Amino acid sequence: SATNEADLLVLAMTANTGKPLSQWESGVAYLKLRNFGWADEKIAERMGITVGMVYDMVLLKRKVSARQR
Repeated sequence: SATNEADLLVLAMTANTGKPLSQWESGVAYLKLRNFGWADEKIAERMGITVGMVYDMVLLKRKVSARQR
């Protein structure tokens, strides 16, 4: 189910002990969580960041993706 996939994504991101994710990679993950129906407030709470950071990372991901087209 989407909830399980979303929870697994959050777990993978928060348990990451290797190289930190780039802002773009974080934006990709936050956008996926949005697509699972999560509000920015829920993403921020689960990730331990601000709502503004979620918004900014998604915006960055979209801008980079648009430039690559």
